[in-house]
Amino acid sequence: MHLTHDSRVRPCRHMEASLAALADDTLKGPARWYAQFHVAGCAHCSQALSMFRLLKFRLSEFAGRTSTNCERLPDERRNSLDAALDALDHDTHRTE
Repeated sequence: MHLTHDSRVRPCRHMEASLAALADDTLKGPARWYAQFHVAGCAHCSQALSMFRLLKFRLSEFAGRTSTNCERLPDERRNSLDAALDALDHDTHRTE
């Protein structure tokens, strides 16, 4: 799958969540039908859906490559990283 990246892809605001769900095949029923109908007539949303699908495809490729030779992070190291991220998050919210 090959699509070019365009950071200016912007779906219609009311379609953002629906397009993400449509791309990962979790959108069902009338919402799915409406999203498909909308995408068929809207170039912005059609392009955004293509980008969501490309992202999903690339993430699945990445997950497949790394999961075969990846070791689990030791609990002590994971806890240390979690604490550091929590501290950064706390500092960020304090300065806002």
